Amino acid sequence: MAVLSYDKTDEYFYRDSRKELFGGATNLELTPRELVLTDSLLQQSVAAWNRYQRQHGYTGPLLNSKGYKRQLIAVIDTAGEKRVWINGFCGADGSGWKKRIIQVWDGGICYFNVKLNLSRKTWEELDVNNE
Repeated sequence: MAVLSYDKTDEYFYRDSRKELFGGATNLELTPRELVLTDSLLQQSVAAWNRYQRQHGYTGPLLNSKGYKRQLIAVIDTAGEKRVWINGFCGADGSGWKKRIIQVWDGGICYFNVKLNLSRKTWEELDVNNE
């Protein structure tokens, strides 16, 4: 796992729905307790996604939150709520993934991201890449 700092100058944060989450936000340093909550919310989101997939006839591989490298970016949004964005992926060469956001197009179950709200203890928008 790598906790990356929110960099307002990184173009990655100004596209699509990321702008809504990150626009105007400030970086947040996660406490050990917040890291535990982050892991718990991730587990909940993955379990819900897997359940939904099986209920709707999906027979392919399911997500396993323990089987991915993870990048976390934590912020305090403009409403004062603590938010975490998790970028999960199967693998990456070297240690560059610990310093910069890994971006891929497609890749299927090997890549996902999810938004967490630590203030409300909720998760939203778990997205898995297309094949």
